[in-house]
Amino acid sequence: MENENLEQLEAEPELVSENSENSNFGKFKDAKSLLEAYNNLQAEFTRKSQRLAEFQKNLNETAFSSNNDSLENILNDSTDLDKYKKEIAEILEQNNDISNLPNKNLVAFKIIKEAERKTAETLNNQDYVNKYIESNKELKEKIIEEYLSTLNNVQTAPKVISGNSSNIYFSPSISTPKTLKEAGDIFSKMLK
Repeated sequence: MENENLEQLEAEPELVSENSENSNFGKFKDAKSLLEAYNNLQAEFTRKSQRLAEFQKNLNETAFSSNNDSLENILNDSTDLDKYKKEIAEILEQNNDISNLPNKNLVAFKIIKEAERKTAETLNNQDYVNKYIESNKELKEKIIEEYLSTLNNVQTAPKVISGNSSNIYFSPSISTPKTLKEAGDIFSKMLK
């Protein structure tokens, strides 16, 4: 909106001079408030342009500071080649500033790797895990549900502890007995 007002003032200077003769400045009280608004718009535009230039400079420095390898060499070494190609395409699609850079693929790849590093760093932080993962009831339930569903796919029975306090043993990991003698042998092992 501010840029539109600036463009309108620059495109139609004759309206300002006509309005000053009629003392009608639209939404502005007088020429002084109009000039003040214009100066504010110009200052804000300059600040935004400087921030954009700084961002682009930092982006280029980041792309080449840690590693000058080409993207092709990096991706050829990667086991998740398709994953990275898709993520790079998504970043370039979402960010025009990056997609206009000559080394856009490498910059997007560096952004992905930095995000992965920060995620790994966060997950290794025990305070974070305690506060946000272990205390999250929905997440716990999902992990337990997934674990139990994997148990349903196991072909052998899991080892369990059974018995009373004086006689605790693990259940044998032997398959179902086929004869009465095998059943007797298993039972006698359980009693020992």
